[in-house]
Amino acid sequence: MNRTETSLTEELIQRCALKRNASIGPLSDAAYRELLLAVHSDPKTYAEETGELSFYYLAQAVQLYVDAQNNDEAYNDEEFMATRTERIKKLWDSLASIREKYGETTDLLRIKALLDGSDHEHTLQTLLHLQQGAREEIRATDLLSRPDTSDMWGNVFARPYLRLHAAIAREYLDTARFRLSQATCEQLLKDSPSDQVGARLTLALVYARLEDENALNRLDKTYNPHSNAWSELARAILLFKLSRLSSARRALKSYQMNTEGGAFALLHPTFVDVYIPDRPKAAAGSFEEALLAIHEAEPIIVDSPDFVGWAEQIPDFSAASDSYAEANGFDLNE
Repeated sequence: MNRTETSLTEELIQRCALKRNASIGPLSDAAYRELLLAVHSDPKTYAEETGELSFYYLAQAVQLYVDAQNNDEAYNDEEFMATRTERIKKLWDSLASIREKYGETTDLLRIKALLDGSDHEHTLQTLLHLQQGAREEIRATDLLSRPDTSDMWGNVFARPYLRLHAAIAREYLDTARFRLSQATCEQLLKDSPSDQVGARLTLALVYARLEDENALNRLDKTYNPHSNAWSELARAILLFKLSRLSSARRALKSYQMNTEGGAFALLHPTFVDVYIPDRPKAAAGSFEEALLAIHEAEPIIVDSPDFVGWAEQIPDFSAASDSYAEANGFDLNE
């Protein structure tokens, strides 16, 4: 997948600038822009001055982890697992060191929980225990932010809270707590209508599992004027669950046509690593997007065990999967 500078690095710059502005300002808009440039050029110094060293080192550690994934496609299975184990250990050790030296933050504790998340139930309970601390982080910085009151994402100090609850919503889905996942996602969309954490994507899958076609229609109308792999897949699964097979075939065809390699991704699921620091960015309609959507949809696909077999029996869909595999060097016999 395409890896770029993590959101944490960009947020660190904003956090330091806002704290520095509070201590010397308030600055004019032009002067504040100059401050942002200064922080960008020397983030460590400003992080030290503003008490953001924990966030600074977290951003550094996460960036190293993300960069280490760039060569994954060049490894065979054995090499990949060894490399993955090594980078997870490095990040784990970095988190422990940061926590000991500079203190803990919501993002640090969330990432630690996800790294330790071999069991979804344990991960969920750990994440739920972080909610109070996340709220306290926001309150502690209320006077420093320049929030957009209509969208919590406009407050950079509230973003860890939003990311935490997006992770909680996904864990609710993974542990079959569909109504709780629904409620969490819907609250996230109220708190942050811009939905930078992708709650609408999780919610589309939840609506499919709950067979709530009207709610999925409303969600698509609001957030998905252009298709994405989650909404396309959710539509196909929902219609299949409702036994409207002709409509389901059309929805599956739309998913196939609008998502590169979508048929292959569904019929031959591929390993997707833990989301550090959050859901990876993927181009709309890309194979990477299809992999993420299939990975997140696994709980509802498993709950509809005939869905994949039904899809595989559709000649055009199966042929599209085989064609993508051949064109991209996937060995279906492995």
